[in-house]
Amino acid sequence: MKQQEVDARVQAAIENLQAGRAVEDDTGIEFKGDWPDPATKARQLAGAANALRGGLLIYVIGVHDKTGAVTTPTKTEPQEWYARIRKSFDQVAPELLRSQVVYFGDESKAVVALVIDTSQFPYVINVPSENRREVPMRVASGTESAHRNQLVRMFEPSLRAPAMSFAEGGVQVDWKDEPKTVVGEQQEIGRLWSLEVKVRAKILVEHFGIHPTTLPVRDMRLRLTCADFETRPEVRVKHLGDTDFLTFPRMGEAAPPEPVPPQHGVYARDNYVIATAPGDFTATATTDFRNRNAPDQMLSGLRELFIETDEMQIDIAVSVVGVANLIKLSCRLRRSEPFSERMSKHPMGKGDIISGHLGTWEMAGSDSDPWA
Repeated sequence: MKQQEVDARVQAAIENLQAGRAVEDDTGIEFKGDWPDPATKARQLAGAANALRGGLLIYVIGVHDKTGAVTTPTKTEPQEWYARIRKSFDQVAPELLRSQVVYFGDESKAVVALVIDTSQFPYVINVPSENRREVPMRVASGTESAHRNQLVRMFEPSLRAPAMSFAEGGVQVDWKDEPKTVVGEQQEIGRLWSLEVKVRAKILVEHFGIHPTTLPVRDMRLRLTCADFETRPEVRVKHLGDTDFLTFPRMGEAAPPEPVPPQHGVYARDNYVIATAPGDFTATATTDFRNRNAPDQMLSGLRELFIETDEMQIDIAVSVVGVANLIKLSCRLRRSEPFSERMSKHPMGKGDIISGHLGTWEMAGSDSDPWA
């Protein structure tokens, strides 16, 4: 997981926690108001790592896990903390891949994110006071000793999900204010407002396995957040053979044959995305509010929000057949096109149509990358 992806996931998870929104897409993120005590919290770390079965675990230090309030943790060096907590593990401990500072909010508050690899599960801890070992397991919000059925599931053969990341991301928002008319009337009898939000995400799939990887489209979830506005539209993917032009066979002619899937790469068929080699697929989603009688307080507020906002975020969750955990990706967007508006006449001469392009937002690059 790239540094920008960690930033985006942590920022979104903190915002969800503080706003009291559902956090089902934030599995694998643990909030800690202070650094966990290495002498007593190794069991908790082992339980969380065992539950993930190979997924990445992110410890966020400096955020209260119930309220989302920012705290002032004890000054601690991450590598020293990790060296002390790993002593409680038997033979192998979850690996600390890196630590990074994540800034969020208008006041640029800072927390520390620890990115931890759990691929060498199961993790066993030593219990010196009782002269025994234990395999902890995270269950709901607590940690308990693993039962036999949990151990059996843990050792079930499972596929490894390929690494995924955003290759592109974008949002376009359009507005229309048009006359409301009826047959026989010469002029408008009111106004109709419409607002459309189009989301596009190109996902890179780094598939290097021998067997194909299958991603069910029906299980993909997408969330767009912009200030207090949140939408979770249905995800669609660009199908193999899709083009930007509509084609219709002539009378009596057969429809063109379905394109042959490539031998290597990523492509979509029916309700699945198939990966046989590294490649990407495009997911789209649309939220629209059409032909609502004006004035409409909600649409008026959304219009002003999209005109004024410069940043928003896309979160997408992807499931892999044979893999227990979802792949969760986040992408920060910045405004790339400003608000614009034009007026045209109704084709029947019944008033003016106002079309507004509220803006376009594209994936933000790394400020520290000299090639960005």
